[in-house]
Amino acid sequence: MSTVTSATERRGFLDRILGRSGARPDAEAPVYDGAPSRANAHEDASALATPARAAPSAPAAPRIRFTWATLLQRVLEVTRADAVLAVDEEGLVLGSTGTLASTEIDSIAAHVAMAFDLFERITALGKKTESVCAQYVPDGTWLTAIRMRPPEGGRITIALVGPHTLIRDDRRKIRDAFARLFE
Repeated sequence: MSTVTSATERRGFLDRILGRSGARPDAEAPVYDGAPSRANAHEDASALATPARAAPSAPAAPRIRFTWATLLQRVLEVTRADAVLAVDEEGLVLGSTGTLASTEIDSIAAHVAMAFDLFERITALGKKTESVCAQYVPDGTWLTAIRMRPPEGGRITIALVGPHTLIRDDRRKIRDAFARLFE
C-alpha cells in the first residue's frame, strides 16, 4: 500500500524500536521485562518508550538489553506489520511473532532465504544483497526482508509481512537494532 516515508515517521525510528523516545528526560525509565501485550498493539509504539537521555544531574539509565523475542515484538509494533520473523542462513526460523500460522512462517522463511541466494547471483548490480522488498496483489501485502552478517559468521534475515514496506534508512535501523543483540 504505502511506505513509511514521512519525516515524522522516519524520525526516531530506531529509538522507537529500542524504546528510547517519547519520554520526558526526568521520567523514570520503565522496566521492560517481556513482550508487550498484543491488546495494546494498536497504540502508538512511542507509548512504550523509555527516556532518550537522563537529566544532566542524574546518572545515565542502564541500556535496555532486548532478547530476540522482545525485539521481534517491538519491530512488529513499530512497523505495524502482521508478522516479523528471524531466519538463519539455512532458512530455518530463529524466532517469530505476529498473526501468521507456523506453517506460513516456515514457508516464508524458506523462500526468503532462497530469494537472497538468487539475488546475490546478480553481481552486475553489486556485491551483496542487503534487502528484498516485494508487494503482493490484489491486497497490497508487502514482504520486506533485511539480511545481516553477525560477527560469529553466517547470515541472519529479518522478514516483515504487512501492509507497508520500509524505506532504506528504516531497514538499516532494524538491521542495526538486531545487530546489537550480538554485542
